[in-house]
Amino acid sequence: MNNDKDFIIYILLYAVGMSYFILLTYNSQPFFGMTVAYALMAVISLSALGRERSDEPYYRDLNREKVLLSLVAVVVMFAVAIFFNGLFGGANLLRSVLYYVQPSAYLGAQLGASSVIIAFFSDLFYQYCAVAGAEEMLTELERRYGIYVAMIPIGLWAGYHMLQSYPNALMVIPAFICGVILLMLLRHTKSILTVIFAHGTYNSLCILSDYARSPVNLPLLPTQLTTNDILLITLVGCCFTFFFLPPLLRRH
Repeated sequence: MNNDKDFIIYILLYAVGMSYFILLTYNSQPFFGMTVAYALMAVISLSALGRERSDEPYYRDLNREKVLLSLVAVVVMFAVAIFFNGLFGGANLLRSVLYYVQPSAYLGAQLGASSVIIAFFSDLFYQYCAVAGAEEMLTELERRYGIYVAMIPIGLWAGYHMLQSYPNALMVIPAFICGVILLMLLRHTKSILTVIFAHGTYNSLCILSDYARSPVNLPLLPTQLTTNDILLITLVGCCFTFFFLPPLLRRH
């Protein structure tokens, strides 16, 4: 592969992060089953893509332009959610195209986080690592099988979000549209990392809005750092230092 240093770094962070979440959720259902499912999705996708010999891989490094495009995609996705929420109604304004849960049901709050900050860090890292990574690596199979085949996982995810989240079945439409937006971002930037960044950012902003509206019953800051707190802060710090910071400093 050429120009794929960022992808290799992400895969290493992904492997460490998923190992952490598998151990963290081992005794907690349904988080453990969900985490294992995301891990299996990534393994299957990477195994299939590892046999691909395309001359146009989607592993190009991130840069400022790709980060900006991913943020534009996030804005467009929010616009789609807001438009269809106004059209159909009945769903939370910001989370109309995302699996809807309350902050108290998030992974961080459920698994004994010592503070709101640690709980949010846990959910933030989970979105960028497990959720966005697994879902977008599966969508990236379109490089091997074609764009129409890629619509199948997009449709399946849209249907899953609809069943889990919305009182109105028509909300599957914006969920599908947002999946197509991410697919178009992938095809334009030739970088799966750009799509993972956009997906993770969208999810994280939605979760942040829920934490702000319905805070969990925890102190804002930890009164005493636990071993898990230190480990999680280290993982998030490594993710920022090795994955997010370099593209912001890189022009090309």
